[in-house]
Amino acid sequence: MLQDTQLDVEAFTQELRIASNSNGPFRWLIGGFYQDRDTTNFLDIILDDGTGQPVEPAVFALQSRDVGTSESWGIFGSASYDISPTLEFTLGARYDSDKRNSVDQIFAGSDASDKFTSFQPKVQLKYELAPSHNIYATYSEGFGSGGFNAFFAGPAARRFAAQSAENYEIGAKGEFGNGLVQYSASLFQVYYDNQQFYFITTNPPSQNITNIDRTRVNGLELEVSSEPFENFNLSMGLGITDSKILQFDREPSSEGNRSPQNNSYTFNLSGQYTIPLNEDYDLRLFASYRRQGEQFWDAANTLRTEPKDFINMRLALEGVNWSLTGFVNNLTNDQYPLQASANAFGPGLSIRNPSERRTYGIEGRISF
Repeated sequence: MLQDTQLDVEAFTQELRIASNSNGPFRWLIGGFYQDRDTTNFLDIILDDGTGQPVEPAVFALQSRDVGTSESWGIFGSASYDISPTLEFTLGARYDSDKRNSVDQIFAGSDASDKFTSFQPKVQLKYELAPSHNIYATYSEGFGSGGFNAFFAGPAARRFAAQSAENYEIGAKGEFGNGLVQYSASLFQVYYDNQQFYFITTNPPSQNITNIDRTRVNGLELEVSSEPFENFNLSMGLGITDSKILQFDREPSSEGNRSPQNNSYTFNLSGQYTIPLNEDYDLRLFASYRRQGEQFWDAANTLRTEPKDFINMRLALEGVNWSLTGFVNNLTNDQYPLQASANAFGPGLSIRNPSERRTYGIEGRISF
């Protein structure tokens, strides 16, 4: 079979913000957002003659002409007040509305529409422990609009619900040695309701989103950057997550498993050294290392990706308004799935979309 897909998206987006211009103890911001989006998603599955050519006359195993619209708007605002010279209180809120429609012009009765709305508050306290060292505590709520799967998608319902999140976070930010070392660290806990889970099936061939009723993610993030000596910058980041499915009515046996599509940890380290050749030319060397922890791709935790390591390097000659750069990405020639779906072809038969292997080349830039 041959597959032909066409996806077109046209969108108009506008955002307006108004903020106070004050150095006093009270500061505020208000704003609004609007987006109008039209989407056409066409799919043709055509029988072939065994040589990769379509049969004549064309015979379609499946045709779909899905047309979708989305009109969304939001209003938001925040206000911060200095309770004391070292304690700041911030209160914010956002309201979102997204009206979506979908119809497949091939299938009668495929019309679907719904409006997804959400109010999302935020509260934060920030305390200055010492000059250049702050700690904070935040409670916030988030929202991701719902929508519609393809009308012919079998494993998933036509409509998927909006996703919402409750986020609790404490953290610290600051610097040492007059900016020699900057750091940020945080601990967080997020509870998701109706977490959206993306997967692919081949029979019927469709991209789908379903909802996991409730999940929880505990995590830690740490970032450190420094300039230990002139022209040399070093940065490091670490993220650790512990995720869990708390409720999944569609697959109760998955409750207690790790949430899908969530790396157990990530670690990155990068360094950049600039060598001034003269007043007009610099030689810049950059290298980065990233380790990506394991993750599961399904709620049943049957499809797993092992930890992976990636190294990128760049060497650039830079002028006042130009640069010439040699690069190599994924030096170790390792791959990982950009997307994977368990049982996409049937029980035990999965599908993976792999990342690029090692790539290298030369690129130039000229600024006018």
